[in-house]
Amino acid sequence: MPTKDEFRAELEAQLCRAALRGDAYLDVNAGDLHRPLGGYPGARQSDAALLRGDVRRATRGRRDPLGAD
Repeated sequence: MPTKDEFRAELEAQLCRAALRGDAYLDVNAGDLHRPLGGYPGARQSDAALLRGDVRRATRGRRDPLGAD
């Protein structure tokens, strides 16, 4: 089962890809994080939920949550 750090790295990779494409936003759900890492669905689905706080902190106060501002 993927670790919280692996989920964080996958989320960061998805955000980077979205920024490179010029996307204004990125919708991510648990499956979007789990599928590339394997083990979906699994008993530790709460790891993706833990990242919600990371996303909120990373994007708080930014006009552009993908980091282009």
